[in-house]
Formats: sequence, structure tokens, C-alpha cells
Amino acid sequence: MEAFNQKLFLWINASADAPLWLIDSARFLAEWPLIIAALLALLTLPMHPKQAPLIILRVGCTLGLALTVAYLFRYNMEHARPFVMGLGRTLTEHAATSSFPSIHMTLVLATGFPLLLISVTRATGGMILFMSALVAWARIYLGVHFPFDMLGALVVSLLSALIVQRLPLEKLLPTRFSS
Repeated sequence: MEAFNQKLFLWINASADAPLWLIDSARFLAEWPLIIAALLALLTLPMHPKQAPLIILRVGCTLGLALTVAYLFRYNMEHARPFVMGLGRTLTEHAATSSFPSIHMTLVLATGFPLLLISVTRATGGMILFMSALVAWARIYLGVHFPFDMLGALVVSLLSALIVQRLPLEKLLPTRFSS
């Protein structure tokens, strides 16, 4: 599996003759969708004031669970980043921390999945999930993550959102906000 992960990484990673505009685009896409996802999630709240407390709880709990699981993986299952292994090209600065799963990707997906699972925020969740694909490509293209780091973030975030979706969080809300 690791050989396939590395081969896929090398296929996506920037080539030696990559155009500067594509590298700059990847640098933008590697970071900014985190902020855009958070802003989109916040902008949905005034549009759905009755559901806003539940939306906040679901997204917050999903983020908390997904990040906890992601960091448990990172601390218990060390996986070197491509540049630490001398693999491919690295086109952005990054610490040599464990790469699996991608925290950037986990943050974006753990914001998008719960919104996708709530009927009134489904479109926003879909937009955020689309952006997550761009984040995945960019972080691999720039040489700081492997494809399986992104897949790991997807699995952790999706399972976290599904677990949180099944929790009766509306019972934590005052009656004026439930249902």
C-alpha cells in the first residue's frame, strides 16, 4: 500500500517544469479553503436562526471528535512527510511532523460533512466538500502530504460526522431551539 501511496503522490506532485501560476494557485488552495469553509459555515447561521444552535453543536462536536481522532493517529502512528523521505518536490514550508491524517483536510471535511447531513445546510456542505478536494490536490501537489493522508482525513471526518449525527444533541438545547 505504501508503494502505491508514494507512486500516486509522485503522479500528483508538481513537476520540475510546473508553471508558477499553478504553484501559486496550489499555495492559495492549500490554506485559504480552511478560512472560506469556516466563513461559509458561519454565514449559514443567520439564514437558519431556528436551527443555528443545532448546526453549531453538530459542526463543533464533529470538529472536536475528528481532531481528537486525527491527533491520536498522529501521535500513535508516525508517518513521515514526503519531503522528510526525500520524495518529490516541496514547494511550501512545513514542519516535519507526522503526516497522517492531514489536519488541514480534517478541518475542512469536519466542517463540511455535518453541514451536508443537515437538510437546510446541505448546499453549503457540498460546497465545502468540493473545496476539500482542492485542498487535497494542493497539499499533495506542493509536496507536504501523501494521498493516503487525505483519505485518512476523509474517513476520520466522515465517521465523526456520522457518529455526531446520531447523537441526540437537540436534547441539550432549550426547547425554543429544538426541532
